[in-house]
Amino acid sequence: MALGQITKITVHAATYDTTSYGIAPDNSCKGVVSGIGHEITPDDFLTEVEVPGYEVLTCRRLGNSGAMVLTFCGKRVPFFVNAYGQALRCYLYKRTIPHCRKCNKIGHREDVCPQPPDTPKCRVCRDSLSPNNHECLPSCMLCGGDHPTAAKPCPKRLLPPVDRRKPPRSATPTKKAQSPSPSPGRQSSASGSAARRRSHSRDKSGPKRGNSSSRSGFAGQPGSQGWHTDGTTHHHGQQSGSHKKAQTGVPPIPNPTPSSWESALLSLRRQEQQQLVQRARRVAQGNGALD
Repeated sequence: MALGQITKITVHAATYDTTSYGIAPDNSCKGVVSGIGHEITPDDFLTEVEVPGYEVLTCRRLGNSGAMVLTFCGKRVPFFVNAYGQALRCYLYKRTIPHCRKCNKIGHREDVCPQPPDTPKCRVCRDSLSPNNHECLPSCMLCGGDHPTAAKPCPKRLLPPVDRRKPPRSATPTKKAQSPSPSPGRQSSASGSAARRRSHSRDKSGPKRGNSSSRSGFAGQPGSQGWHTDGTTHHHGQQSGSHKKAQTGVPPIPNPTPSSWESALLSLRRQEQQQLVQRARRVAQGNGALD
């Protein structure tokens, strides 16, 4: 608060007039209200101003001019503010590049010029004023146009806006969230469903010819390769000597013939083909009769 009350600074035995103000808080914007007399202080104007639906945070005077800069909470500036029984027009505050009209330099204003020239200069062309009339040709120091420096038509007189939004908490990239591992119950259910799908696919494949494995459709039937003629079973690679002796002299059993459903399927296909041929003949005979 003490820094905000400083009005003069002394540097090398020279005293300069200054105007200090606090920085605007986060998530805020500024508006300008002109036509305020110098007898009204910023604190008095802040107590008198009323804006329905808006919260006014701070108020300061723009240099020694009659303009007041109001700071509002949020990102919207109202069109009008109420003060001293009247509605005052409020405009969006835009920062401009300061230009001194005394020394024609950029970076400060004429009311706080640190080195005023002994000979006054022209405010338009920056030439020293002489008793004789001079030809005034305006030239902008910012864009080089044919207008006074930092005039309203200048496209470079405005400073870029300040982003008052709060920065992110962490600038480092966050790691990708790893997918949680499934619970033991889900793992067991998933493995069980996979086993059921595999067994179902094996059942659909049907019996295989010449396969003596216990998984085939012919395993476990009398007369097949998985059974002996005496009705006893055996496992490959684990035959005893008695079993081997019993097999000696026995002719090999041939592969099983196709089952009855395969022959029935073949007969159905033949009947369908015959029906299609007869139908085609009838259609051809009917077309010939029409001709």
